[in-house]
Amino acid sequence: MELFKVELLKLKRSSLLSLGIIFPIIIVIFTFSKVLGMEKIAELGLSEGIYMFSSMAFITLFLPLYIIYVACMVTKVENDNNGWRGLMLFPIKKTSIYLSKYKVMLYLLIITTLSYIVSVNILVFILGNNFILDSIKYSLQIIITTLPIITLLFITGRRFISIIPVITTGVIMLITNIFIAQSKFWIYAPWTYSMMISGGAITNKERYIILMVSIILSLIMFTIDFIDFIKSDIK
Repeated sequence: MELFKVELLKLKRSSLLSLGIIFPIIIVIFTFSKVLGMEKIAELGLSEGIYMFSSMAFITLFLPLYIIYVACMVTKVENDNNGWRGLMLFPIKKTSIYLSKYKVMLYLLIITTLSYIVSVNILVFILGNNFILDSIKYSLQIIITTLPIITLLFITGRRFISIIPVITTGVIMLITNIFIAQSKFWIYAPWTYSMMISGGAITNKERYIILMVSIILSLIMFTIDFIDFIKSDIK
């Protein structure tokens, strides 16, 4: 727990937390300015239009880029400065070292998702409409379906000194996201799940399946890498 507090203090001195909070707000405000000028949105309702288009921008573009950036920053500092090896010299459990880094990524994912959801609902409330209660449920589902991506990027960043593998992995998923999501093969691409959860025309059965797959896949990747980290020396 103490090590995690140290990691949080590092966040205060970086731009990670600020970006995670501010950019979702900017996305919502920008979407609102554009939705007002689109007459077709009137058929959906202003609130629904804001949520639909802002969620597309947030989930399809900002969240993947933000996760890539977070993974690079969280792991690069330790890799560049032999931080992993340095931490091992202190009387700190390997479990605490590994979990503290992983928790930071989860913390930032939750914070930026909450920032987006709160911003949307505050704007909708100011406009005199009801809160979008479904957005709270969807935010939890977005976090769950993003877990495999965060876990994969964290593992990639931990295992490679260079950030190129992390960026390459993230960009490939980002570029193929939209194309695969529009095909019948999206079910085999976990990195498309958050998009399908938010805007895809999927059945409740498919929704439950991808939520379970996301949890199981994340647990498998996390467990394998966690055990490997504990049992091996840091090179």
